[in-house]
Amino acid sequence: MAKFGEGDPRWIVEHRDDGRNINNWHWTETDCMGWAKARLGELCSGLVLLDATEGGTGATTTEVKSVKGEAFVNQRKGKMIVSYELEMRIGWAGEVRDAEGGVAAKGKGTVHLPYLGVENEDETPEVRVEVEVDDKVGAALKEAIRTKGKKNLLDALSKFTKELKAGGPVKPLSGEVPQAQGPTTEAPVEASTATVAAASVAAPGNNGSMQKVKKTKGRSKGKLHMEERFYGSPRDLYECFTNPGKMQAFTQSAAKVDVRPDGEFSWFGGSVSGRFIELEQDKKLSMKWRFNNWEEGCFSQVVLDFDSPATGTTVVKLQQSGIPSEDRYGNEDVIRVTENGWRTQIFHRIRGVFGYGI
Repeated sequence: MAKFGEGDPRWIVEHRDDGRNINNWHWTETDCMGWAKARLGELCSGLVLLDATEGGTGATTTEVKSVKGEAFVNQRKGKMIVSYELEMRIGWAGEVRDAEGGVAAKGKGTVHLPYLGVENEDETPEVRVEVEVDDKVGAALKEAIRTKGKKNLLDALSKFTKELKAGGPVKPLSGEVPQAQGPTTEAPVEASTATVAAASVAAPGNNGSMQKVKKTKGRSKGKLHMEERFYGSPRDLYECFTNPGKMQAFTQSAAKVDVRPDGEFSWFGGSVSGRFIELEQDKKLSMKWRFNNWEEGCFSQVVLDFDSPATGTTVVKLQQSGIPSEDRYGNEDVIRVTENGWRTQIFHRIRGVFGYGI
């Protein structure tokens, strides 16, 4: 036994005056609620619940109306403990077709998930279907969604919980694979598909030697083009992306905007980030843009043009290129999720919050 004061200095925990938590030696807690709201909005908007070509009844989710509760990720030395309890309401719109395939009647309502949490993650969550007008058509749509229309929604929720358990917006320490855990489990989560696919792996060559083989899955890039009309001036719409107060108003989450070339921005509590490349007052924004669930260092290029074809009207033209074919979890619906994010979480909210048209 070493004498007092003669211990191995490598094992001595030194007090730091700067208070830094080196390599997350102590537990750190991250509030992921902003990320959760944004990600659920991306995953659960525009989902086909019922295909009208199969049975004459169709229904689609319109938007995530509300997400309440809490979501936290606790991290220490590569280990993660995830805790979340959420309540969701998702809007839906449906239609009933006649024998000729025409729309005979329409209805709309809400899908209510009263509890989505760690305690029931191994069970199918309760899904309540509500309808605005409980007439014959509404009752038929409600029953069809309740019995046959939940699969795509449950798949989206499963994808969300998988991403949250892998850390969500929390990045693991360099070189470490996070071990995501619930409050009472010790089982580690496997490394994400995207991470494994992009890694260099050893494989036998023709001569029996070991060669480095670089897998390139997920390297292809996609494009997106959108045009949205608003009742407002180009300045009104330009400021939605350059004024942090307006950004926080319609996103209902933390936003940071450094309005200058090479200035960085962060939307939806960090779920979207990037930097400005070119800014032309009230006319054009060019930026490098990414979701935080894309591979590290992967950015798309976004150009927003603000045109005014008539007084009091602005058309926002979006051109986005370099969108990856899959995210770092191996999900291959990145373009659809990106388009839904722009439409429902940004453009639709701008209209609703500021009154720039519905």
